[in-house]
Amino acid sequence: MIKELHSMLKNPLLYEINTRPWLRLFGAKSTLSDVPGSYWDYLKDQGIGQVWLMGVWQTAVVDARIRREFPERVLDYHPDERYPPFEYHIGASPYAIARYQPNENVGTWDDIARIRETLHTRGMQLILDFVPNHFSVESPWIDQFPEYFIQGDEAAIRQNPTEYFRHGNLIFAHGRDPYFPGWRDTVQVNYFNPDARQWMEDQLSNLAEVCDGVRCDMAMLLVNRIFNKTWQHHFSTTHSPSISEFWSTAIQVIKARHPEFQLMAEVYWDMEWELQQQGFDFTYDKRLLDRLVGNERQGVREHLLADDDYQSKLVRFLENHDEERALSHFGKERSFAAAIATYTLPGMRFFYDGQWEGSLRKVPVQMMEFPPEIPCSCGSLMVKDNPASVYCSDTWFFYQKLLYLLRKDVFQGTWSQINLQGNQQDQFFAWQWEHKSGRTLIVINYDGSPGTAYIHLPDQKGNDPVGLWSASEELAFQWEGDYLLIPLRPYQYQVFNLSLVTVS
Repeated sequence: MIKELHSMLKNPLLYEINTRPWLRLFGAKSTLSDVPGSYWDYLKDQGIGQVWLMGVWQTAVVDARIRREFPERVLDYHPDERYPPFEYHIGASPYAIARYQPNENVGTWDDIARIRETLHTRGMQLILDFVPNHFSVESPWIDQFPEYFIQGDEAAIRQNPTEYFRHGNLIFAHGRDPYFPGWRDTVQVNYFNPDARQWMEDQLSNLAEVCDGVRCDMAMLLVNRIFNKTWQHHFSTTHSPSISEFWSTAIQVIKARHPEFQLMAEVYWDMEWELQQQGFDFTYDKRLLDRLVGNERQGVREHLLADDDYQSKLVRFLENHDEERALSHFGKERSFAAAIATYTLPGMRFFYDGQWEGSLRKVPVQMMEFPPEIPCSCGSLMVKDNPASVYCSDTWFFYQKLLYLLRKDVFQGTWSQINLQGNQQDQFFAWQWEHKSGRTLIVINYDGSPGTAYIHLPDQKGNDPVGLWSASEELAFQWEGDYLLIPLRPYQYQVFNLSLVTVS
């Protein structure tokens, strides 16, 4: 059943859950075994095909250093004395993994297996984290395999005391990327060590036995030229061109054993295509989000000119645990227009827990429970089988309509961008989907001023479109010859069904 559903949906819907604080919604000491089946039914009914349980792996014990460095961020969320002291609300980062064993706050291997089976019976898949660049500074692997990690010397730690740390009699490097200081709760894996590469490939192979796919954290850091750029000050020579790319080799091995296993790359720096070529099924599309945030409308249209195969492997999102909440980033009306623009494109459609409910707070991944939310003036409500409150009813009802729309067969068809005609068309996006006898047109005014979109539709021959959804009660349009004219208020959108007419 799961295989048939997965092969049918080429534009899957992914739902990320910040697992550790989310479990507390079911009870103070709840684990995965306490999540009722009705919750997974609820996600299935929304059209979700894949569930990413973020942060299920074992981390370090929260020590005094972490508590000392973190309080300012926590106090932002707990500004009064009604809450217990902050240290009871934080843990180690789920991206500083000690080892790939279930975190005791989440559950056991049996719990993960049961969740996977529960999802499979509903035609859904389980996605988990793979953090390949680094481990926790308290990982037991440091003592067992010290040669698998980048080591420094007295000169290195003296010159860069925040980039290296002492562990017993040895000095190790913190994990990092080439543009920012190191992550001080991590130790860097040495990908120029062939044995370390094989060991990390084995870690990935083990994960393929217990889930249906992985989200690979900061996947581009492992590309040879990036790893060399990051650590060129450490190695006396650059890497040999004969060294194969880790991802190309590892993914080939994994796919040979588990052909249906899915790999999604968190990737930036315009390296999406490169990692797709190395074997990733899907890659983050942060470029689209950045251009929507920056109102770079022409940049969005140019971004969407890429070939269909590339577009179909992009992960479209407005939120995740690293990004600001859409409502706080865009404002309400603009966030709805951005959501229409994002989720009616080809590729994976990625939603974050709390997005539909109208959450405003970006919660640090170290938080072990969710801070209080501020309800919107439009009103809050409770939804059956959803443990979280809806903080903004406008946002909730918007996403209910959007998810209903995306369940239509036409959004599994063929997508194409529509060239807009005439002056003053920069503020609009327009594209269409075709599937069998169906055709759906999406038009968005992504601007703070009103305007009229001119859509050239010669094959419609004056056949009026059928309105599916509008940002207002009005569904306005008129014809001028072969052009469909659609007046739109600021950040308004309209979705139409069009008949497929054969031009004689």
